[in-house]
Amino acid sequence: MDQNALAIRRAQWEQIVAEGNAAGISKKEWCAKNGIPEKSFYYWQRKFRKQIAEANPCELVDTISETASSFVELPMSPPPPQELKLPDPDLSPELMLQIGDCQLFIDGRVKEQTLSTVLKVIRNA
Repeated sequence: MDQNALAIRRAQWEQIVAEGNAAGISKKEWCAKNGIPEKSFYYWQRKFRKQIAEANPCELVDTISETASSFVELPMSPPPPQELKLPDPDLSPELMLQIGDCQLFIDGRVKEQTLSTVLKVIRNA
């Protein structure tokens, strides 16, 4: 397939995925109404999200919040109150992520690629 045809096909699927995410109904129902193979829809959606995540991990967060209707929010019970224990008393992290009893302290000197890799691992855990 030549590059022009590939670019056209990609643009068509970007439009299809955007419309499906904005429809306000289930993907299965939207695909059936519009004659779109559900597996193809999810294939292209996954492909676009992966490309966005690889290009700029922070942009994925924006994309997710813009298409919140395509996600199901799972309630998380807050962890029991506990005293925050820094691994080093002199450490003053710029960011601390906590999921359950797992804490991740991030210093401002961390390389973007390292943080991107860590977030990908957490996302796929």
